[in-house]
Amino acid sequence: MATGVFEMGRFALRASQKDNVATTLADVSAGQSVIIRGAGEIQTVVAKSGLPLGHKIAIHQIKLGEDIIKFGLAIGRATRDIQAGFWVHTHNMASKLETELRESHMREY
Repeated sequence: MATGVFEMGRFALRASQKDNVATTLADVSAGQSVIIRGAGEIQTVVAKSGLPLGHKIAIHQIKLGEDIIKFGLAIGRATRDIQAGFWVHTHNMASKLETELRESHMREY
């Protein structure tokens, strides 16, 4: 049986040091350690919820109203406090694009 870091947890990618989320590279179960690599750093976060492949995991606490930063850019805002290790998706964030489209639409009328 193989041993090593691959059995210790799943991996996620952090593209920028500004990022407060990382992208999972495999499905992750609640309680698993997720090794976050990228932006010149390696850190580990314990998943507090299950996450599908390619989804965002909070690297550290994100407070209500704070920007969600991915690839060094604000992609949305937290609609509630999000603890490190939780899945960041439409249930706890509002997309910046969705917000901008709504605001643009409201200005037109």
